[in-house]
Amino acid sequence: MKGKARILIGLAAAALIVLAMGVPALADNDLHDKDNFLAEADSCAGCHRAHTAQAAKLLTVGPNQDDFCFSCHDGTGAETNVVDGALVAGTSYGVGNDTDGNPLRGGGFVNAMMDPNHDGNVTSASVTSTHAADGVGAGNDTIWGSGTINASADVGVTVNLACGDCHNPHGNGNYRILRGNPDGMENEGTTPAVDVTDQSPVVYEVTHVDNTVGNNTYWARDMADYSSPTTNEIGEWCGQCHTRYWVASGSGHTDSTDAIFAYRHMTDGLSGSCLVCHVAHGTSATMGTYSGAVNLPGGTPGTGGGGASDSRLLTGNSRTVCTDPTSCHGTGSGTWDLTAD
Repeated sequence: MKGKARILIGLAAAALIVLAMGVPALADNDLHDKDNFLAEADSCAGCHRAHTAQAAKLLTVGPNQDDFCFSCHDGTGAETNVVDGALVAGTSYGVGNDTDGNPLRGGGFVNAMMDPNHDGNVTSASVTSTHAADGVGAGNDTIWGSGTINASADVGVTVNLACGDCHNPHGNGNYRILRGNPDGMENEGTTPAVDVTDQSPVVYEVTHVDNTVGNNTYWARDMADYSSPTTNEIGEWCGQCHTRYWVASGSGHTDSTDAIFAYRHMTDGLSGSCLVCHVAHGTSATMGTYSGAVNLPGGTPGTGGGGASDSRLLTGNSRTVCTDPTSCHGTGSGTWDLTAD
C-alpha cells in the first residue's frame, strides 16, 4: 500500500485483529470478547508467542502489526476481508444481516468493492486513497486538521498509524471495537473517551446497492441498520483526531481564523456525520479534472483527472457526494439544488 494516499479521516469500519490460525472470529467475540477473554486464556496462543514471536506485542505474524491483522482479515481467517473490502464469499458465519460477497462499509486497503458511480453497480477496483495502515516508519502519516485553531499554517500532527491504534484487539464492547481514545491523538491522556455504541445485530456490509432507498450516500443507504447513538457518535469519535473538522452548523459561513481550515463544512449534527461522504479504510472512487486537482491541506497539488492522492476517501467519483441528485444537496428528482446557501 506504499504510495497510496495516507488520508486520515475518522475510522469507523473494522480492521479487527483476530485469530491467526484460519479459524473464524467475530467482532468483540471470541478473542475480542472483553467479557470472556480472561476465562478463555487458551485463545491467547492464537495470536501470541512467548518466545518465538515475529512482531512486537509478541504477535505470531510480522514484521508489522498490520501484517498480523491482515493475516486473518484478508479473507482467510475472518469474515471481514478488509484488504479487498468485501465479506468472505461462499462462507457464512451467521452474524447479523451479513451476506457473503457484499461490500464492506469501510471499503478496503488494497481493493474496494464499491459503487462510486452511484448507479447501483458494485464492482471491485484498486483503491485510490486509504487511511494509513502499514505501521512502517515513524511520524510518516499526517492527521489532517488535528490540533486547535492556529493562525500559522499548521496542517496537523504526523504519526505512525497501525490497526491497533484505532481498534482494541481484546474487545471493549464498542462499535467495531474502536478505542475510546485513538492512540497517537493529541491530549490522549486527558481527553474524555468517546465510546461508540455497538450495533445489535452487527452489520458489516452495505446491503443496499441500488437507487431504491432514496439516499445515495454509501453510509446512509443502510441508516436503518444503525442506532442513532452510533451515527451521532461516529463523527465525534473521528473528531478526536481530526479536531478542526468536527464543527457545528454555521461554520461554513464563519471564519475560524485558522490559516488553513478557515471555513468548514458542518459535521457535528450531520446525520451519519463523517461517513456520509467518506469510507474509513479505502475507496476506489476517482476524481475528474477539477476535483482531482484540489490541493491537499498542506498545499501539495492534486494530479487532476484522478489519482491516488486526490480521492480523499470519498465514496463517489468526482466528489458527487455533494451533488448527486439524492445526496444532501440534491433534490431527489434528478436535478441539483444549488440555490440555497
